[in-house]
Amino acid sequence: MTERDFENYQDLFKNMTYYLQDPDLIVYLRADVDELIERIQQRGRESEKTIPKSYLQQLNDAYDNWIPRAKKMTQVLEINTNNCTEKEIEAQAERIIEKIEEFCPPSIFDRGK
Repeated sequence: MTERDFENYQDLFKNMTYYLQDPDLIVYLRADVDELIERIQQRGRESEKTIPKSYLQQLNDAYDNWIPRAKKMTQVLEINTNNCTEKEIEAQAERIIEKIEEFCPPSIFDRGK
């Protein structure tokens, strides 16, 4: 990428993000790299088969570095999803939604309560 293109991308990013509000809540579904690899293998998606373990580790490291900064600007709900099957996560969905509702203003959810 040329320096000019990079500057254009930076300007575009600044212009677009200027109008964004901070989120009320960030939900972080955390999983270790080995867990992520296992899930990728279980899904069997062609597009995911070549994702290197090192890339997943870099992503986890980046999130681990970013989450403390995010907590300074908004609320963060971290949910450890290690050793959870898809069915277990689905079974916990109601509990997760209730936790999210604790963080967010009541107007965010209208679930007929």
